[in-house]
Amino acid sequence: MRTATVVAQNLVRLLGLVLIVVGILLWTREDYTESLVRVHMQLGVALVLVLWIMAAIGIRARAGFGLVLGAVIWGFIVAVFGMSLRRLLGTSPSPEIYRVLHLLAGLVAIGLAESLGARIKRSIRAVR
Repeated sequence: MRTATVVAQNLVRLLGLVLIVVGILLWTREDYTESLVRVHMQLGVALVLVLWIMAAIGIRARAGFGLVLGAVIWGFIVAVFGMSLRRLLGTSPSPEIYRVLHLLAGLVAIGLAESLGARIKRSIRAVR
């Protein structure tokens, strides 16, 4: 369980870094390609899936119901918000607000994964 947690945590870190870099490219360049948007969306889905996998590990490790539930719910929020972002950006008079909220939602997801990973590791250590 500890190995799976470490792998998942490092995967979230890697995905988070790549997502932030790609997101900055999308944010600052008007000539981005549709394929870059798709890559960003697929990596975002992968990050949410890894967050949910960590939540499942957290349930098994008894890492705290509130944190696990928060990670699951936040994963849904990030997924729905991310998939509806294009529509929101196209209809909003101030799209920058949605871009900032999107970035913050992703950073919170990464932070939740970090907190969950630390709690899982502590729970595993306490059992030993």
